[in-house]
Amino acid sequence: GGGAYGVESASRRYFGKGVSDINLSEASLLAGLLRAPSAYSPLKHPERAKRRRSLVLRRMAVEKFITREQAQQVNSELLNVVVGGGERINRAPYFVEYIRRYLEENYEREDIYNNGLEVYTTLNLKYQKAAQLALGRGLIDVSKRRGFRLPSNLPLYTGPFRKEGNLPPEKGDILRGVVEQVMPDGLLVRMGERLGRIGLEDMKWAQLEDHIPSFYVGDTVLVKVIASGDGSADFLYALALEQEPLVEGAIVALDPSNGYIRAMVGGYDYYRSQFNRAIQAMRQPGSAFKPVIYAAAIDKGYRTSDIIMDSPIVYRDRWTGEVWKPTNFQKKFYGPVTLRHALEHSRNAATVNLLIQLKPEVVIEYARKMGIESHIDPYLSMALGSFEVPLLELTSAYAVLADYGILAQPMAIRYITDRDGQILEENFPKLKNVLSPHTSFIVTRMLQGAVQRGTGWRAKALGKPAAGKTGTTDKYSDAWFIGYTPQLVTGVWVGMDDHTGIGVYETGSRAASPIWLEFMKEALKDAPTEDFVKPEGITLVKIDAHTGLLPTENCDKNVIKEVFIEGTEPRKYCPDKNLIGDGAGSSETYFYQR
Repeated sequence: GGGAYGVESASRRYFGKGVSDINLSEASLLAGLLRAPSAYSPLKHPERAKRRRSLVLRRMAVEKFITREQAQQVNSELLNVVVGGGERINRAPYFVEYIRRYLEENYEREDIYNNGLEVYTTLNLKYQKAAQLALGRGLIDVSKRRGFRLPSNLPLYTGPFRKEGNLPPEKGDILRGVVEQVMPDGLLVRMGERLGRIGLEDMKWAQLEDHIPSFYVGDTVLVKVIASGDGSADFLYALALEQEPLVEGAIVALDPSNGYIRAMVGGYDYYRSQFNRAIQAMRQPGSAFKPVIYAAAIDKGYRTSDIIMDSPIVYRDRWTGEVWKPTNFQKKFYGPVTLRHALEHSRNAATVNLLIQLKPEVVIEYARKMGIESHIDPYLSMALGSFEVPLLELTSAYAVLADYGILAQPMAIRYITDRDGQILEENFPKLKNVLSPHTSFIVTRMLQGAVQRGTGWRAKALGKPAAGKTGTTDKYSDAWFIGYTPQLVTGVWVGMDDHTGIGVYETGSRAASPIWLEFMKEALKDAPTEDFVKPEGITLVKIDAHTGLLPTENCDKNVIKEVFIEGTEPRKYCPDKNLIGDGAGSSETYFYQR
């Protein structure tokens, strides 16, 4: 069970050691698994596993293999499962399952499982480990903001933090433990063979100072190692209380130059749920779709400095009579704004007005060009990402912008050989030029602005040139951040599987972008810093950020360097008084859907 085949593999899977080194408690647990490995799994059903172990011990005593005293002694012991300690740890379970499904569709089962196929993939294990840790920690942070849940009957899942072998915990590690003692000033927790203590201060986030009795001996809890002692104290490890998240998420990283999938995590824990949210979950992208709209606009001749109205609009279906009034997150309108401002600050009404000018069918055409194959209805609500798309698909569309207009089809397998080394399949990057380098670079510069000044501000802490966009859907049911450097494009999604809200103000900026940031910091920490290279035919011109016009001494406080295709630079100068962004534009525009 749990991905282990055979007793030796199971021993390493559950206890982190070979079967020749296990004790009576561990041996009887393994023997009990044979009948139904999943039903009696100590990870998913620890109480059932205990009862099954007890049955094995009783039978051993009856058959005189052990004494009754031995059976009673072992029966009182904890399971002491060492989570994830085996040699056969699957370091990328969601990705491996993605590969396995492909093989099942294209090869005979006998070849896959018995004839020694070797599959060479695009995965980067360093990136993969960083992605699993970043997603796990990020989801725990979101979960803690949602409020504390009592840990009764919490399944002992393996989680994304398991370590190779039975290695001692280190500061910052997150692991599972079992409450061994409830004390007035905290909890004593056993983690395998090691003990730790959670003090009141280190569970303060859950407001549990007066509720310690809510914990019971035998409860499984998630803990973070704060410090390890020298063994002289009553406890070895100082711990902080964490919380197993119910909220889910996914992260995928691509090399924009060739489409190689470098990391893929489809959920908090594969052993809890095998549903791969990076490729199987269809979710509304919200504002994370907006860069496609702005790419279409730039490609059609719009400039980042052009003015569009961020004003109320009423969308009425002429058949149903239903009314839709898109609003901004801040519940106010900003009047005439530049395209740059509208994208950087994710102005909904302005984007809807831009979509009206472009026409929904045109934007859908550009979405298809950029690799989005999911169904999109040509309604104005698509400006706010009202359709559904998987994370991998949307992340791939951003890769087009990162690679100057080249669409690289996402790729997971480089080549496959048989047992004799003969190549059965070899894949090469599938590249297609779908946008001009000018358009891609200009939109990238706009998304760099979103990181520097807009909704993606948390990504600024990466300390490298980066572009990106957040996305948040109604009732906070989906949170996105998709961002990129020249070397790597990474998408993050956070949400509940049942589409309920994550929590108030759990936006793409708050819930998703910290995960992106942690992953990218680790993935790129040893990589050289690269900037986006300006293509020939692009020029930089100083303009007034509010009006999009050339600055004068009367409006020189908000001057920025803006990118233009040569020959399209503004010729007019800004007026004496800026009227841009003052909340103008309160009248409603009516639009009837045909």
